[in-house]
Amino acid sequence: MMFFLFVIAEEGSKRSKRWHPVQAGDMKVFFAFHVAMGLMHKPALKNYWSADPVTQMPFFGEYMSFNSFELIAQKLHFDNDSWNPPLGSLAMTHLPRSGT
Repeated sequence: MMFFLFVIAEEGSKRSKRWHPVQAGDMKVFFAFHVAMGLMHKPALKNYWSADPVTQMPFFGEYMSFNSFELIAQKLHFDNDSWNPPLGSLAMTHLPRSGT
C-alpha cells in the first residue's frame, strides 16, 4: 500500500509565490513539531514561533517558518487511490452529497 503527499498552492496567492516543494526532511520536522506541541502546550499555534524571550521556543523558528508549517498543515492530504472507485464508474458518478 502506498501513500502520497500532495501539496498544492493556489494560483496567484502570496504564499504560492514563496512556496518550495516539500522534502522528506520538512515532513519529519512537521511531525516532530506536532509531537513537541503535544508535550508543551501553548494557547495559540503562532505562540510556538514567538520571539518573546520568556515564552519562546527557539528551535521552532530555526527549523521551519510558521508560514511553511501552516501551509503544510492546510494542504496535507493522504489518499490511497485503490480505495477510490474507477473514474467513469457508476459509483463515481453517484457519490452521496455531504450533509444529506
